Amino acid sequence: MYKKVCTECSKPSYSSCETGTWLCPVCGTDISRVNLQAPETRGIPGRLEYMAAGFPKVASLSTERELV
Repeated sequence: MYKKVCTECSKPSYSSCETGTWLCPVCGTDISRVNLQAPETRGIPGRLEYMAAGFPKVASLSTERELV
């Protein structure tokens, strides 16, 4: 989630989208031009680095059974 802090009431506002019109949910001020703060990591270490590097390749599982 992205976070902006309103310049009028100083209350935080959260969104999953970083673009578009952004109105403060408390006072209604247009905070679209306010700088974004870093997305929440929710305490998961290394999450941003993981996302920046892309998803790791996972070995595909075969649907065929081995005949013994």
